[in-house]
Amino acid sequence: MGLLDTGDKPRYDNGPGMDQEIAQRQLTAAVLAILDTQIRPLLAVHGGAVDLVDITPAGEVKLAFAGACSGCSLKSVTYVLGIRQKLMPVPGVTDVTVEGVRLSKAALARAEQMYGAYSPWVGSLPNPAKDGASAAPSPDRP
Repeated sequence: MGLLDTGDKPRYDNGPGMDQEIAQRQLTAAVLAILDTQIRPLLAVHGGAVDLVDITPAGEVKLAFAGACSGCSLKSVTYVLGIRQKLMPVPGVTDVTVEGVRLSKAALARAEQMYGAYSPWVGSLPNPAKDGASAAPSPDRP
């Protein structure tokens, strides 16, 4: 049973809605943390930004580009290879969309297949030395 602050007098709620509300707040905090630390700083370098419009109870994250990003001809690339790639792994996120960017499910699947292991954004890339492979092919291997 939890105490909810309604602005009037306190009331108690022990229903399942309380758990959903907590989960929604946690999901929103996780999405905002990634936006604030990994996505927005890089967009700001180019005079752009992205705003969180909504996160639905089903886990759909809805965003909108702002600043230079709103008119950029490469905003679909930024969406697929940066924003979507960073937010989809967040537990609870089921989809990520950006207003004004329209890509088919097939195009999104191709991009994920082609670039899933590569990120031009803040974060780690596969490290060949750490993964046990050499950075350059050896003379005896093609």
